[in-house]
Amino acid sequence: MAKMEDPLLREFFIEGVVAAKAHAGENARRYLERLLRLDTSIEDCMKAWYWMSQISANPAEKGYFLYVTVQIQPYVFSHL
Repeated sequence: MAKMEDPLLREFFIEGVVAAKAHAGENARRYLERLLRLDTSIEDCMKAWYWMSQISANPAEKGYFLYVTVQIQPYVFSHL
């Protein structure tokens, strides 16, 4: 399982967050979905799902993304 130290994973995450903050939802989604398809750490997945929720205009989709984030969060904090 790769962590964000991997340059490619880090690039996908940074580009996704930058695009999300710039309100470029489609670009953000493309980078974050790539990150989620890779074998990333559970903590990195949690961050990507959170940012996916921030770019979604669909309330049901946004709710699902936040739900996944909240479901992952206890696991992340119990393994610190």
